[in-house]
Amino acid sequence: LGVVKNLITTIAVVFSIAIMLPRAGIADFQKGMNAAQSGDYASAIKEWEFSAEQGDMEAQFALGWSYKVGIGVTKNNETAFKWIGKAASQGHPEAQQLLGEMYLNGNGVTKNFDLGIKLMLLAAENGNAKAQFVMGLLMTKGKGKNIAEAIRWYEKAAEQAFPDAMFNLGVIFRRGEGVSKDLIRSFKW
Repeated sequence: LGVVKNLITTIAVVFSIAIMLPRAGIADFQKGMNAAQSGDYASAIKEWEFSAEQGDMEAQFALGWSYKVGIGVTKNNETAFKWIGKAASQGHPEAQQLLGEMYLNGNGVTKNFDLGIKLMLLAAENGNAKAQFVMGLLMTKGKGKNIAEAIRWYEKAAEQAFPDAMFNLGVIFRRGEGVSKDLIRSFKW
């Protein structure tokens, strides 16, 4: 009976720790956000590093972005790529978009247009307005020109108040590029 009681106690402790670990990562991510908002970037990086190592995709993205732009750390595209990639692989739309941009531009990684576009499309499908705008741009240029598809992506981004998408929609409808001129729709955007 004593062995069973010890086993149950051990299982309860392990289960409690397992439940608390993800929450600890989230709490540390939020501490990092609070520190960053107050200008204490060194503390923010410390908190995000801990949370990122625990698998928190928001902390991974924040840490990667910090390395990408050089806030609180020395700018390092390779380290940015590592953390942004981890967040993107967990489905973080902003990370997917930024990773796609890194592949398109060759920042921290060998330039790979096809992979960059795949990541942009994934981010766009996951609701990232900037990626939706980029997909709209791609549909207005080159061999794969498809104005109807460009409008669809621009509208998704514009509905999130992405200014460049709103502008491009206005221009498309004002000029009648691939569609009938529609000054009312042009004015809307």
